[in-house]
Amino acid sequence: MKTFVLSLERTPERYKAFLESNRFHQAIELSPAVDGRGLILEDLQSSGLIDGYLRFSSGAIGNALSHRKLWEVAVSQNVPVTVCEDDANLHRHFSEVSEKILAQLDRNWDMVLWGWNFDSIFLANPYPNLSTILMQFNQDEMRANKSIYLNAPVAPTLLRLCAVFGSVCYSISPKGARKFLDYCFPLRQFTLSVPEINFNMHVGALDAIMCSFYRQALCFVCFPPLAVTDNDHAISTVQTQAP
Repeated sequence: MKTFVLSLERTPERYKAFLESNRFHQAIELSPAVDGRGLILEDLQSSGLIDGYLRFSSGAIGNALSHRKLWEVAVSQNVPVTVCEDDANLHRHFSEVSEKILAQLDRNWDMVLWGWNFDSIFLANPYPNLSTILMQFNQDEMRANKSIYLNAPVAPTLLRLCAVFGSVCYSISPKGARKFLDYCFPLRQFTLSVPEINFNMHVGALDAIMCSFYRQALCFVCFPPLAVTDNDHAISTVQTQAP
């Protein structure tokens, strides 16, 4: 399976940090991310990529279009792809464990998330379906312990995904890519609801749009994760750029 990392050309230090933290994984191909700062909203509207006024930052729009490029690769080449963002920290045995997990699924799967934001809601069902479960995580504790965890033996399983935020690392099938392309684009404003916890929010980035679609597609989440992210908002190129 092809694995890509999204990284902006103007932030080479982030790509360098990704290579260092994931030095055990040599076969990850760089996919230059779309720089939202150079986008013209009127052109995106006329191209059908956004729908009307968006309260997305320019970085969030660029991030969405970056993921879109790799979904189109999955469709055009009819192959599943793995997508990493450049703040992803992969487990030392990510490649062999993730391939083993995917091999256990039938060909009908759409997406498997290998990691998520630890300050996020996390709602899933054991696979096969049994009952919805809600988990809460300590992001600071994860940050402190990630180096040990990412080198420790791990035997994860898949849960049917209901709701979570973050697009740090995932695999998507050609069928799943078609579904997510059709659902997520054009980018648009709406309210995301998670009724189990009475949670509502206005979407402002691609991961929130993806979250609203997980139940409709055949999506899974790896638990425990095979990828983690510090999710540092202060240096985020998605959240810190103005609309």
